Amino acid sequence: MWEISSDTKLGPCPEKWWPLLPTDMGDYSLLQKCILFVDVKNSDIIKPEINIMKMMDAVNACSNIFPSGLTSATIYRPEDIKELNYFLTHASKRSMNGMIDIIINEGIPYDHLGRHLQEFGTIITKPAYEASNKECGLNSPDMKIVFANCDSIGRFWCQYKAKRVMTDYECGGWFKADQGSNVYCYFVYRYQTTARNARNICRENKAQLVTVDNIGEWSYITHLAEALAPNAKDRSLLLGYTRCSTDPPEWRTLDGNVPPINYSLPNSASISDEICCLELNFENKTTCK
Repeated sequence: MWEISSDTKLGPCPEKWWPLLPTDMGDYSLLQKCILFVDVKNSDIIKPEINIMKMMDAVNACSNIFPSGLTSATIYRPEDIKELNYFLTHASKRSMNGMIDIIINEGIPYDHLGRHLQEFGTIITKPAYEASNKECGLNSPDMKIVFANCDSIGRFWCQYKAKRVMTDYECGGWFKADQGSNVYCYFVYRYQTTARNARNICRENKAQLVTVDNIGEWSYITHLAEALAPNAKDRSLLLGYTRCSTDPPEWRTLDGNVPPINYSLPNSASISDEICCLELNFENKTTCK
């Protein structure tokens, strides 16, 4: 648990932990065990095999954060030293320590299951190397990453967490997450806009834009989507993420109080989400037809 502007948040990073944590969960002792301290000043950090047992201990703790084995949790990793220091500042007030596998020079050779990512990393590095514009990295429906200008039009998703429901409750076609004794419906709006505006639309509606900004996080959200949404159609709702390198990094953790430019989302309760497309720009706004 951490705080920004006196606003209490669940988990060390909302985009990674919020879908996994019940809102009425009052005991954070197990969550604390999921966060393993590794000293980034220690040169051994660049030798992941030395810390692999510690990593697996943390992963095992996370995997048991819920009574049901159907939902997977994983260890949290910052993307740079700034984010590490930021978290440690707040963690010290909560008796929570550190991170796992902070690799110097932005190398992240292992995912949260301890598997080597050198081959997997080409999914990101190869298209990035070949792209003429690397400003924004977007995932395509075939699970490949394409790079384009941040002002290019793409399709993104905002993820909403609905109220807690009964186990046998039907979510009406929306994504249903069974977390053992806790069952939630996730309402996901699909819309078309520029990457710059995607963040603001989600924030206006108190939703989270699912994002990815490094190989480790790509692996994390992919495995998370597979665990929570076994059906390909539902899983695709969790895999609409983007990262704008020109935006300040604080927006990813909802820090910095960057004023959003607000736009309305279509009412998917009355309009078919399959054919709904909202194209936004500053001059013209086309709503769903």
